[in-house]
Amino acid sequence: MRGCFSAFLLVVFCVVVGCSRPMRIMVVGDFSGSTSALHVEGREGILWAIGDLSSVHKITYRIVNIHAMDEEQLKEQIRQYHPDILLGPFDSATAMKVIPLANALEMPVICPTVSSSLWSRQRDFMTRLVPENLQEIRSILYLMAEDAVTRPVLVYAEANEPYARAWVEEFTNFWQKRGQRYRVVSYHSSVKDALEAIVEEVVGWRPQALLLVTGGDEGGMIVQRVKGRWPGLSVYVSGWTMDRHFLRWSGKYGEGTKAIQHFVVSHTNALYRHLYDRFVSHYHQEPSFGFVYGYESVLLAVDLYKKSRGHLRKKWFSLFPLTFEGLQSSVYLDQYGDATRTLHIMMVVSNQWKVYDVK
Repeated sequence: MRGCFSAFLLVVFCVVVGCSRPMRIMVVGDFSGSTSALHVEGREGILWAIGDLSSVHKITYRIVNIHAMDEEQLKEQIRQYHPDILLGPFDSATAMKVIPLANALEMPVICPTVSSSLWSRQRDFMTRLVPENLQEIRSILYLMAEDAVTRPVLVYAEANEPYARAWVEEFTNFWQKRGQRYRVVSYHSSVKDALEAIVEEVVGWRPQALLLVTGGDEGGMIVQRVKGRWPGLSVYVSGWTMDRHFLRWSGKYGEGTKAIQHFVVSHTNALYRHLYDRFVSHYHQEPSFGFVYGYESVLLAVDLYKKSRGHLRKKWFSLFPLTFEGLQSSVYLDQYGDATRTLHIMMVVSNQWKVYDVK
């Protein structure tokens, strides 16, 4: 009888204050595919955050590379580990595999860098730390118009087609309404000499402006090769492209490139600067938005877990809307878990991404 009563008290304690068992996190991503750079950076941010919080919060984790997994294999991984929450994936193409499954299993998922509008304003088990990309896309198109762009060409990577889809649709509609000649071309990095073919097509058309919706490394290589032969070209890039890999591969040809982005690598917020300084000291380079938002996803997961008293699945929909303190600024998550962040015009100056001072 005494044993039963003790067990009863333990149950009551867990219900009232939340069980003291560790929070289980499953990190899911495509860590070996064509978009793996973003996934790897996000994973590293998650691991840094777990390490930083280990003295205060009990967290266990498992990392799952879903590159070659089908739905049943991923479902079995989730069932075996029984996580409280999934963190990742980090690009929209991989999210097409994970988010529907998470919803079917009623498994909460935080997608740190998935901005596709495909999942906007849906009452599901997904939240994210970046705004949907429609605002970014429309803002950069208006910026191009203000810059008196003519004959624009959009180049996108088919490897992340769900992300690029909105860019292509908005770009096409925008320039069609203005009666402007434009071109849209795509490539897949798995095809031999794909980038060389893109460079030839772009240079052959003689555009006045180039908009890139690619990974940073491939985008940087395209800019280097195109502007080496067609130097008067103006370059604009998506948030996905705007990273240190773009700076490395574009070199001097990347100068003046513009983007509209919510992540500011030189941000002065104290919380962010502390992480920034540690990262630079360790890696001798600046952190990417994938790393920073991966780190933030752990902070958000812990916050949600505490608010739900360890019952994320049951209480998920009652947790939103909320305001979450990110590393650079507060992030508002609406009733659907969609994020709002301030957008900035960014430009490459002396091979660094800087906030562009519009005067």
